[in-house]
Amino acid sequence: MKMRVINIMASSLDGKISSDMDESDELRKSYGFTNSEDRRLVEEELETADAVIVGANSIRANSKIWSVKNKLGKYPLWIIFTNRGFSKKENFWQQTSVPICFLSQRKIEKQSFWGPNIFSLAYRGSQPAQFAYDFLRNKNVEKVILFGGGHINRIFYQENLVNELYLTVAPMLLGINKACSLVAPYLDRKVSLKLKSSQVSNNHVFLRYEVIK
Repeated sequence: MKMRVINIMASSLDGKISSDMDESDELRKSYGFTNSEDRRLVEEELETADAVIVGANSIRANSKIWSVKNKLGKYPLWIIFTNRGFSKKENFWQQTSVPICFLSQRKIEKQSFWGPNIFSLAYRGSQPAQFAYDFLRNKNVEKVILFGGGHINRIFYQENLVNELYLTVAPMLLGINKACSLVAPYLDRKVSLKLKSSQVSNNHVFLRYEVIK
């Protein structure tokens, strides 16, 4: 089975995924950006995922990783893009059962407080999104969730590596310059998508798109 990369995001009506890069999931939920239905759908997708790709800012904002096991009873492998690693004070170090790969331009040296399920890789001169994609494909991974943020999303769309977009649209406009976009500028080409399904719940719209290759 060919590996599929599914970008799962929530955005405002003006295409923003948070008011700034340090905004946590809990804070977004508190002002109605996401809701319990959105969280349920994300957890359902994690239950069938083999790997998750995310940027370091998203992890720092929440200080934890979604600890949801898949249907095989295992946690997905979390690939975290970071060039400077994380300090010892981060809460996610306590989630010792979750396998984590730090992906950076230069390999991050293993620290004494890293758990046994944590390792690092360096993409060096390679294109980072393609490097991550090839690494997972070589491990026979079938389903990958791409959590972003905007810069991480951009490099995967740029390399035409995303197969689907699951987008929750919140009933609000952020309208501020520092707000983070669903895809950070710039893409060298337009990405076209085909709507697969839509659903409305508590004024939120849940959209599923197939990326047209």
